[in-house]
Amino acid sequence: MAAKRRIARMARIRYIVDPPPKGYVYPCTPKDVRRKLASLSEEMLRNVSVIHLCNQVKMNPGVDAHIYDNSCIRIYPVPEKLRWAYGKKKPNPACMQERLEFGAYWQKIEDEWFLCWDKDSLREYVLSHVLLHEIGHSMDDKHCGTRRGEKLAEAFAHHYGSNAEIKRRAKKRKKRLRRYMR
Repeated sequence: MAAKRRIARMARIRYIVDPPPKGYVYPCTPKDVRRKLASLSEEMLRNVSVIHLCNQVKMNPGVDAHIYDNSCIRIYPVPEKLRWAYGKKKPNPACMQERLEFGAYWQKIEDEWFLCWDKDSLREYVLSHVLLHEIGHSMDDKHCGTRRGEKLAEAFAHHYGSNAEIKRRAKKRKKRLRRYMR
């Protein structure tokens, strides 16, 4: 019975796909998103009504610039080369640690450092972390726009994500997540 309700709820979620701008691609497809949402409970998806693969790039300085807007989760395109410039000085190892755990890597090209991805690792990061983070925001109407709201959304993504290393670190956050889910 619960599976039927979840499928019915997922059928009510609309998917909007804008054509990506020239030189950009989407990190995942609506089919990928549907597959990920199928693993979540109906309660987690109660406030989500639209998944929008949005073609705005001005708001997207990096892969994690996906925002939650009312009941619409927007997923922005990424550069076709799947790399972002970080300047001439190599970033601190702690910088982008989470992304590195999902398979990103540093590359030096002509005196400039880039954070690079392969397509599968980026898709996994967006589906197993960024999308879940935004769903965590959709469930929290008390702490919207606060540091605590960010921490709770992050704890939600760590708890329900599929990366083993992230899950180990999430055990420390589990207590906070339990208080949030009540």
